[in-house]
Amino acid sequence: MLNGDDEKYCRDMYLDRVYDSVKKIQMFTPEESDAMVQEIKDSVESNKLTWTEKRHDMYATRDIQIVYHSDYTGEERLQKHAPLTSLNAKNALDSKMVKEYRDMFNLSEEYPITYQEAFVVHYSPEKQKSLNVHTDGSPLSFVCALNDDFEGGGTHFPYLNTSCIPKKGEC
Repeated sequence: MLNGDDEKYCRDMYLDRVYDSVKKIQMFTPEESDAMVQEIKDSVESNKLTWTEKRHDMYATRDIQIVYHSDYTGEERLQKHAPLTSLNAKNALDSKMVKEYRDMFNLSEEYPITYQEAFVVHYSPEKQKSLNVHTDGSPLSFVCALNDDFEGGGTHFPYLNTSCIPKKGEC
């Protein structure tokens, strides 16, 4: 349970703040991105991994979970059939994303930034080409492109009346 000051801080940071721009950062090199895509493709083709379609209730994506972390138990699991992808994602979350969020929101070390999951999503015209406009179920989230050899795509921000299409390796 948050005390009054913490609750106000969270409300100010996550609920009442209006942002006027979208920030892109380079998370992975193009070579790292290519290697991660290839690892996922190889694991799916060899039947070690399967795309799930019902993991999220409201806005299900065709995805494979690669990192799971529980704030309650401290348990952390990496996808054993995609070790490179999982390790790259975990390292990026633990270092680059935490730093970006701390800088972006001017957060001190006393406000921990944690995550629950990271997953690779596969969009295609045949299976799933888009999601409806929605708000993610967490105060902070990001999308990182592992490839850019597609038409369309990106994330639309209706309140900003803008879309963001990251290049390979950008979030």
